[in-house]
Amino acid sequence: NRIEIAQRYPWLLQRERRMIIGNDLDALLSAQFLQHTLGWSMAGFYNYSTLYVDPAIDPRECVWVDLDIHDPACGSIGHHILRPTPTDRIPGHRSSVNPNLLRGIDQTDFTHKYPLGTIHFLLWLHDARARNKRACTLLLWLADSTWINAQRYRANVREWLTNWISVPELLDTF
Repeated sequence: NRIEIAQRYPWLLQRERRMIIGNDLDALLSAQFLQHTLGWSMAGFYNYSTLYVDPAIDPRECVWVDLDIHDPACGSIGHHILRPTPTDRIPGHRSSVNPNLLRGIDQTDFTHKYPLGTIHFLLWLHDARARNKRACTLLLWLADSTWINAQRYRANVREWLTNWISVPELLDTF
């Protein structure tokens, strides 16, 4: 539910935030969307081994985009499996917005894990539509191998797009 998520994580709708992004197409598309929609600016880049950030900026005050950060002080938006089992508690992720966590999916239910990217979650959350349908749709299918997931895990992708995170550009071309 968009309203519940926005209430639980109000920083998702705040304007003029700084963000640290990951190192793939999904992160770049997500950052571009957040810049265009909310005026967020890029403060750094994380390639999973090195953090490149302006030394004048505290990374803990930034939102980490397309990155699941285990630090309760950091807001992060990601989509990886974070809990090995349903009984695992991960208090460091209490500020993580993650579709798998939101639905209670862990590694034991891997076949139902979120098969899309961060950009898809953001488009759904903000109820946004692509303007240049053809070019944007093609890029959306490339983000985090969504097109490959739709070929290999068709039923799961269909379930997410139909019941949980509707992205019309993907549904129309599914």
